[in-house]
Amino acid sequence: MEHHLVSCTPEQWLDSRTPEILSAASSLNELTDALKKENSLGANGWTDLITAQGDENTVFTKISSIADAIRTAAAKLFPLEPTSIIQTEPRKGTLSEVRGYRYLHEAPATLLNFDRSVPPPSSPRLRKSSILSNNTSETVCIAEVKLNDTNEDRQDNETEIMSAATDVIYNDPCRRFMTGFTIEKDQMRLWYFCRAHILVSHSFNLHEEPQLLIRFLLYVQCAPRFDLGYDPTVTRCWVNVEGKTGQQMAYEYRIGGRKFLTKGTPLSENSAFDIVSRATRVWEVFEILPGGRLSEESYVLRDAWLYEDAMLEQETHTAILNRLAELDAQSSGESTHYKSDARHHLLTFICDGWVTINDDSQKHDITAALPGSRTAATCTKVGVAAKSLTPGSQRDSRQDRQRMHMQSKAGPPSLKHHRLKHARTVFKETCESVYEIKDFRSLVSCLADIVKALNLMRLAGYVHRDVSAGNCLWLPAAGNEPGRGILADLEYARPYASMNGHDPRTGTPAFMATEYQTRLYFFLPKPKDIFSAKPPEFIFNFYHDLESVFWIFVYFIHYRPPIILENKPEDLVETVRKSAIDYLSDDVQGNSSRAALVSGGTYYLYSHLAPLYGDGSWLLSGVDVLDTLQLAYKDLEKRPISNGRWGEDCFASQPYSDIMKQLSELMPEHADDVPVGDIRNMGTKLQENEELGKGQSEHATADEEMAQEPEKRKAEEEASEEVEEEAGEDQAEQSTAGEKVGEGEAQAKRSIKTAKTKRGRMN
Repeated sequence: MEHHLVSCTPEQWLDSRTPEILSAASSLNELTDALKKENSLGANGWTDLITAQGDENTVFTKISSIADAIRTAAAKLFPLEPTSIIQTEPRKGTLSEVRGYRYLHEAPATLLNFDRSVPPPSSPRLRKSSILSNNTSETVCIAEVKLNDTNEDRQDNETEIMSAATDVIYNDPCRRFMTGFTIEKDQMRLWYFCRAHILVSHSFNLHEEPQLLIRFLLYVQCAPRFDLGYDPTVTRCWVNVEGKTGQQMAYEYRIGGRKFLTKGTPLSENSAFDIVSRATRVWEVFEILPGGRLSEESYVLRDAWLYEDAMLEQETHTAILNRLAELDAQSSGESTHYKSDARHHLLTFICDGWVTINDDSQKHDITAALPGSRTAATCTKVGVAAKSLTPGSQRDSRQDRQRMHMQSKAGPPSLKHHRLKHARTVFKETCESVYEIKDFRSLVSCLADIVKALNLMRLAGYVHRDVSAGNCLWLPAAGNEPGRGILADLEYARPYASMNGHDPRTGTPAFMATEYQTRLYFFLPKPKDIFSAKPPEFIFNFYHDLESVFWIFVYFIHYRPPIILENKPEDLVETVRKSAIDYLSDDVQGNSSRAALVSGGTYYLYSHLAPLYGDGSWLLSGVDVLDTLQLAYKDLEKRPISNGRWGEDCFASQPYSDIMKQLSELMPEHADDVPVGDIRNMGTKLQENEELGKGQSEHATADEEMAQEPEKRKAEEEASEEVEEEAGEDQAEQSTAGEKVGEGEAQAKRSIKTAKTKRGRMN
């Protein structure tokens, strides 16, 4: 997260992030004078705060009275209608419409008029005024405050506000961005969280510069909902679920003039947990037809934030098919079927488009530009560790991704200041990703088909640049149709001829080609004159996509071994776990273990895995595709470079056909299927650690905090009990697998133990 944290002056923050509610300095001065006349603002600052005594919870309740005074005075002077209200209810936990982590409120702002078109009959609290609600979907501003201004106080505030923002944005698909503030004594900072960056203002004294606080609190309370971070093209609603009592939360997504209604929980939303990310959510949806009817056929909708210069996937898809059709027409002698083959291994699109502000607007929804100079923010610590009252979440895919050491696709430092543009795509096929495949036969069949799809892209002249376990999909067999692999996520695919050395890295680091990570060619022949030789500029090429398939297989044999290994000794499981961390690094620049494997050989990889696999070691032979890759790299890199790159005719079809054959022959037709499990469930100690949330060590539970701060124990317990009672009312109909939100830590641990691996598709 630290790669994406930047800072600016408070004035730049307000000028760039808030609408012009009070644009003229004279108007702001007029409002300041009115507050002084009412004695809300004195010569030394804000009267209520200066005179308040007690602990931080007592003192900072005065923030709400200051906000109320500003809102009231502004309403008398200007035609402003309030949108939200700031309330201070210290140590009162939040509630979420979907089950997730909850944190303790300090000074949130909530919407005054929250549109719940169909409130569930069994949740009476959701009918109450938003002013009294702690529902995170109504929260427009978050805050963390401290009485003192020490490094420890700043660190605590930073950690908690980042965690609170993470939870709100992650749990609410209607959210585009989030704002907040932190106060240490009299020093205030303004925060802005979006999918492209985190912007924090420099500290300012809220008593000495009161107009900065006035501008901010006016924005929070009077800005339109869109300017407060809500997406007008997503609508929450409650729907009846066949065979179940009560109602379930659903979301209506709009793409142009078409509407789609989600079904159930997301198929995948792994990257949505990270604030700065593509925030991809994938849903099963039905189209809403004229008259409100739903389509009989379901589709898959993907909502994501793409780099500003990315193309829509369907545009690239069409260009590839058109080029392959040209090659089919040009073929002489034996006829080719490139286009039809490509259709078989690419998605079928229903529609896609950039998200616009509303159906009638052509203005794209794009993350805000950074103000002023792009300076990194100075924070005592950057992390996510809220005062969580419930360890566990409905959305366990977040845990899966963290435990697997995957990194968000918007994570590489080289893209830390890239603006992102909002896109949606609806396609026909409902597939499994490699993360979900349940047997080795399906895996190798899927990867063989992915290699075929990459070869077709090579023939069309396109590199994919984003091959990962999340976008290599498996469409299971249905009826007479055999299963097949499908390559998705073409947003970053580009013609190879347009690639250059300045292109930023894209993709998931664990699956990137090692040459791409280091930006060095490993197999260039030794130059005749080593003193005058100049290495060529690095350019991504077709074989780098092919190497990603190898890393996907490496991922699978580490994290998804056969279930017959469940009784293996724990130390062997731990060895494989460490091997996975080495080879599937989340560092965009790679590491020596990955480079040594690709440039050297597979000896050490085999030595780590063979003892665990035992008699099933033949399943590891898929890593031998690396030998084929090495030969392809060596043959390529001994060829002369023209105009800064190897020509497309330097890339042969032989490596693709050889690797397809190697993968296809890994599981003979007569061999029994080999079902796979999850390495996290193998080994007593490892399993126990995972149940306790080892992958979430950054999250401090309420119990840990109470042990560290005995004086707060009673207050924590009372807050927790209150939240549990309210959560039981609000979320009785939203609990999954019979788990209620109000259940304690023991139940949360059991849910982690039994939770299925969420779909990791297209993260």
